[in-house]
Amino acid sequence: MLVLFGIAIAGGCLAVPSCFLSSGHGILAAAEDETVLYDNAVGLLGQKRYAEAEMEFRRAMRADPRYKEAWQGLADTLRAEGKIDQAAAAQRMADAAPAARQDPVPVGISAAS
Repeated sequence: MLVLFGIAIAGGCLAVPSCFLSSGHGILAAAEDETVLYDNAVGLLGQKRYAEAEMEFRRAMRADPRYKEAWQGLADTLRAEGKIDQAAAAQRMADAAPAARQDPVPVGISAAS
């Protein structure tokens, strides 16, 4: 087991302490879709609404702690906020997360085309 900043990585799984993912804005409902949360966060980051983007990235990661893109987005957001130590920890988690997600191929479209 590897432990980075209190975050354990064992057997290919990330054990993320809730304090790292908690935004202070309540508990994420299990029904929330991490990709929708991620998309919202990216939009907020683009608008330089860093505090809100940080919260949405953390919510996406609470829904799926192995969401590489959300970890990377959080790292970018934290850097923009000047939270360099936290950004470095989030970057390490992004680097340790499984390969980036791939959007499913729509029905009727060949992946080879």
